[in-house]
Amino acid sequence: MGLGIKEYFAPGYSMVALSFKNSFAIALRVVVTGVSLFWITGCASSGEGSRQGVSPAESFSRDLKAGRYLEARQDLSRELRLHPRNISVWNNLAYLDFKNGKYRKADGDLAQGLALNPGNAFLLENRARLFLACHKDESARRILLSLEAVRPWPKGFRLLLAIADLRTGHKEEARLLLNAILSERPRDPLARVYLSRLENGAVRG
Repeated sequence: MGLGIKEYFAPGYSMVALSFKNSFAIALRVVVTGVSLFWITGCASSGEGSRQGVSPAESFSRDLKAGRYLEARQDLSRELRLHPRNISVWNNLAYLDFKNGKYRKADGDLAQGLALNPGNAFLLENRARLFLACHKDESARRILLSLEAVRPWPKGFRLLLAIADLRTGHKEEARLLLNAILSERPRDPLARVYLSRLENGAVRG
């Protein structure tokens, strides 16, 4: 049974050609065999090219919240024409494609963003989430291990790495991560579930 726990990626990132300040949070539920993770994304715009005083990013936020996915994609296309190097647009396109079950296309969207900024931890973590959802566990783990030296860690990083460790047979590494999470947040439900599974021998995420 899935656990409805939201894991938000902290806003406040600033990058070339965009800022994540004042970004909105969008949750995408990624079912990882019994536990629900949430893929959070943000988008920001300079406000140029606004339609009736509303920027493409603001339109995207409103259309997405209202379930108008075709319009949301059109908003992103407008933003991409204005700012072709805005990596948050590629991330949000991946969000829409994932939501529609187009996993390969979602991976292509993330790859486009990473081509602009290969070391972006936000996109890399989302790609790892996608790989976990597709059960490409070794690939997900390789991505997450590449982020170990990043500070601060992206939100939810240690839990994702623990899941990848469990799925790929690295039980002790997973145990250390889960215990570290619980030492800081003793009531963390996802960490408690996965540690319980590990202790009971049910290591598959």
